[in-house]
Amino acid sequence: MEDALKYHGVLRRLGKKEKLDLIANYLGDEVTESKIATLMDLLGDPAYDLRVAAYKQLQKLKGDIIGTVSDIAVNGSVDQRFWCIRLLTDMGALAVSVLEKCIVTESDSVIRSMIVEGLGAMKSMSSVPLLLPLLKDPDWSMRQKVFFALKGYGDQIFPELEQGAQSDDNDLVYWCVKLLGAMGFKSHTLLYRLLKDADAQTKFLVAAALGESGDRRVMELLVKTLMDKQWILAKRASDALIQIGEMAIPVLVEHLPELKPQQLGWAARTLAGLGSEGILALGDYLVLQDETWLWEARESVMSLERDLIPVLTPLTHKSKPERIRFFAYSLLCEISESYRSQTLNTLASGLRDQAWVNRKLCADALGKIGAEVIEMLRPRLSQSEGEEFHWLCEVFRRFPEGREHLAGFLASQDRSRVSTVLSALKGNIPQSATRSLIQCLASEHWIIRKSAADALIELQIKSLPMVVEALITSDEEQRFWLGKVLKSYSRMVWPHLLSLVYQPGFPGWLCTRAMGIIGDPYFLPGIQEALKGPEPLLVLHACLAYKKLKPLEPMPASFGLLSQLSVKQHPEILELLKDADLLWLAGHLSTGLRQVNELMVENCVIVAGHFRVVAVMEILKRMLKDGSASWPLVVESLLEMGCLEIKPFLQDKLRSEANPKIRTMLLMGIWKLSDGDGIADILETCLKLDTEEQRSWVISEIIKSGVAYIPSLIETLGHQTPAMRRMAAEVLLEFGPMAIADLKLAQMDSDPNRRFMASKILKELASA
Repeated sequence: MEDALKYHGVLRRLGKKEKLDLIANYLGDEVTESKIATLMDLLGDPAYDLRVAAYKQLQKLKGDIIGTVSDIAVNGSVDQRFWCIRLLTDMGALAVSVLEKCIVTESDSVIRSMIVEGLGAMKSMSSVPLLLPLLKDPDWSMRQKVFFALKGYGDQIFPELEQGAQSDDNDLVYWCVKLLGAMGFKSHTLLYRLLKDADAQTKFLVAAALGESGDRRVMELLVKTLMDKQWILAKRASDALIQIGEMAIPVLVEHLPELKPQQLGWAARTLAGLGSEGILALGDYLVLQDETWLWEARESVMSLERDLIPVLTPLTHKSKPERIRFFAYSLLCEISESYRSQTLNTLASGLRDQAWVNRKLCADALGKIGAEVIEMLRPRLSQSEGEEFHWLCEVFRRFPEGREHLAGFLASQDRSRVSTVLSALKGNIPQSATRSLIQCLASEHWIIRKSAADALIELQIKSLPMVVEALITSDEEQRFWLGKVLKSYSRMVWPHLLSLVYQPGFPGWLCTRAMGIIGDPYFLPGIQEALKGPEPLLVLHACLAYKKLKPLEPMPASFGLLSQLSVKQHPEILELLKDADLLWLAGHLSTGLRQVNELMVENCVIVAGHFRVVAVMEILKRMLKDGSASWPLVVESLLEMGCLEIKPFLQDKLRSEANPKIRTMLLMGIWKLSDGDGIADILETCLKLDTEEQRSWVISEIIKSGVAYIPSLIETLGHQTPAMRRMAAEVLLEFGPMAIADLKLAQMDSDPNRRFMASKILKELASA
């Protein structure tokens, strides 16, 4: 940013706030190509705040700059491309073709995700051929984003999905089938046909994608396939039913009488794979059979497969064909609960397999083995990335110690990891994650803030004390989300919030602040009790909460707080007084200004200026005359009241005051009390200062005020005093190229001094 500022002629000594102020007013009334180019440069600045400020300025121009934005979106730096894609997304349908071009050329995963979301929101049919191939993207999160983008199209993309569902690529088949599953009967008819007529592996993919829907027709087709003479078809049907879950048990039990004892093997394996409910259903069925039938079925029920493990493990190597790896992993997953130590390492390696089907199978199997897998997988989780990290999280989330370990990743700076962990922990958040979740509320990524807030709400009472303590933060974004969490807690939490007020060592005043945020009459008795407390902060926030619930009732206790708390540190006090009657307020302020309590006096001065209580103006002027130690506060209050009589006092103090902040206040006061925009008055004051350092400081303050004063400075070039003309020229030189347009107009002015000085400044700028 420093190089950009020097290039555009702005002082190097400006801080970030001043730079942001300049950017916020940079476009002005005249939008030029050079201004747009400057803002485009700033989109790639290392400082995030400056990138945001430049983006907001460019956002105002909408479609007028689509050509420039399109070029930068393809050829700019990563940061520039990121913000240009946001600008294009804001433009809507106008930018569809540009975004379609960008999705082909873009390599950054975050930016590609933004483009996909933008195209999905615009729902242009021309985007569908570009989005569908991304369902095969190596990045799982990208495939998921494309899925949600295409889901918004509805059944208008049915033909494309129908074609994709019959592809040779497993990933494309899976996601297309999943999209078709969200459509109506027309799509289900196609899926039933696939389940009935397609090859075995496609049947598995279709069933996995549709399984959670609980469609009875799907389950009945799979159950009948268990009786097929082909081993692989029976195996795939069993796996699919296991993935569907317990809802398949009644359908399977209903068809058990159709099976011969020798055919029970796959049905038995399937029921066992469905968990305890499946095993119980199988036991209930076996109890009803006669002895002959049981002897004939025993072999299929009790068969062991330990000897298969040494054969299957080499088949999982990545060099083997996918169909072989799938076959091996399927069998290993089936027997893994019985042979944990022999299969665990192979299944863990399967989380890196190229095929989604194999990764899913291995993750499910590891989750079923038991909590002992957590200790073995911890080092692997810390070193993993992308797909492997996602699937390991799916395993860890199933166990309490695994969830505790995942919570440690919430402190990571990696957005992808934090987002994945939050998604994995949803529904089972450990209490130990509370502090990290609160820190996530300050993340720069909205999705992380939203997910963390949902997690804190899920914890309810367990997260309440830390959420309340976190209200002390000064981060506005974090405070907003904390308020959202508090408002979303159930009513069952409220009694615990009341009890926290009186918990020893707990900051009770934060509890009353939380009550005010929730704003429910339930807390009124507790707030009224807190108003009687001895602690000023507790009383202050109890007053604020009470005022929110009873806005029309006066708050006399608030005036008593002026002798105990500083209004500078606790500006909330002003909120309590904003609706007060001015006569009542003037009476109390008159009394307070005459007290010996310095804090009370300072606070009364601030309150008088904030509410412009002119009735106490004479008291304030007398304090100024008597040399009060609080004279800077008095000056600020009188300035708020527009008291012109203090201008000489300000000019005199400006010559002797050393404190930069107070000098700025004095200068701004003189400026405020001057006629017009006050530039001439400020320059005249500057000439009367004793040192070059003081004059340089005044010039820098003018620069900080922005380009709006350039016309007044050019007007001063015609001043009758040469010193004033030179001073105005010096300031204009500091503005640099930003003053050139106005200076060129001044060359045609009727005043000879103005013409001469403008030409001289332009020559110096050209030579620089």
